[in-house]
Amino acid sequence: MMSNVMKAVQISDFGGQNVLALNTVDIPTPKVDEVLIKVRAASVNPVDWKIREGYLQPLLNHSLPLTLGWDVAGEVVATGDNVTSLAIGDAVYSRPEIANNGSYAEYIAVSADEVAIKPASLSWQEAAGVPLAADCMASFE
Repeated sequence: MMSNVMKAVQISDFGGQNVLALNTVDIPTPKVDEVLIKVRAASVNPVDWKIREGYLQPLLNHSLPLTLGWDVAGEVVATGDNVTSLAIGDAVYSRPEIANNGSYAEYIAVSADEVAIKPASLSWQEAAGVPLAADCMASFE
């Protein structure tokens, strides 16, 4: 049986690396159009430190505390009532909405339309490194 709490790396203030803290928080409950992903890997991107230091706060207006990290690979462990494209047990990867809590956690709730099936040829770590980089490359096409 899954506990209702998890560990997450969060910030409660903006600043340098010293503001990162490992906290115990509630596992998110997926909304009707979301899936809950058990995080197997999360990547680190320049946007993470820019958000941590507060540079993007005027644009994103995050509430604190905030879980960082917006690339993830993992396994679907729960689905919202309206999700039909994904199932419990699916290996997936995603670049979740940057306005929400991120993937430096044991679990993350993500809109199902932001999730794709992980190619079997990729490790969890490789899959977690794809979303933001692929999204950036798409903007150059």
